[in-house]
Amino acid sequence: MHVLIAFTITALVAQLTVGIVEQLAKYNVLDSKSVRKVMHIATGHVFLLTWLLYDDSPWARWLAAAVPAVMSLRFAVVGLGIIQDRSLVASATRTGSRHELLRGPLVYGLVHTALTLAWWRSTPPAIMGITALCAGDGMAEVVGRRAGRVLGPLPYNRQKTVAGTLACVVATAASASAYLVLFQAAGVLHTPLTVAQVLQGSMFCGLVAAAVESVPGLPDGADNALVPLAVAVCASSSIVLG
Repeated sequence: MHVLIAFTITALVAQLTVGIVEQLAKYNVLDSKSVRKVMHIATGHVFLLTWLLYDDSPWARWLAAAVPAVMSLRFAVVGLGIIQDRSLVASATRTGSRHELLRGPLVYGLVHTALTLAWWRSTPPAIMGITALCAGDGMAEVVGRRAGRVLGPLPYNRQKTVAGTLACVVATAASASAYLVLFQAAGVLHTPLTVAQVLQGSMFCGLVAAAVESVPGLPDGADNALVPLAVAVCASSSIVLG
């Protein structure tokens, strides 16, 4: 598919995804915490799928990266109060304060942009980093909030739960494995991976994601940067994927 057509579809799909989540918040279909997590989990997974639309043009990664870059700009201008967007604030923040957009959500968008430009789709790091951020980090909070009392808190970080940490490992490994298999089947990964390499690498990166996500004392929004970047760096190592 021509790169400009792929970019147009990516932008439209991203706007549609965000728009749907904003409507969920507007009409109180889900509570604010659930809406924010739907945004966190869904946006990156949908974005990754659009990578398969692009050809091998040298401009492909730049155009793809422009979509989360524009999203980051939107977070910034709304967070700074330059423009008002109550729907975005309601769907992307915990507290309903626009200033919160300048932390976790802004970092979220910038990390997508950086990983896309740094590694793109021909190698695993960006794919695994984004799945760790969206699936692993996202599900850690969801499961931790709903089932955290079952297994209790982590011994080294009482703010995190054993259930949430396990969910981070499993969700990262499952999502990363699925996307690596998909991208390999589509013929865009330059180096073929065996099933054993995919499973081993995905599980290892799941453990890395959970370890970083559970570090005590991280500033608000820092996990949105540290989790995917740590996983991407590990995935770039030959030790992880052979």
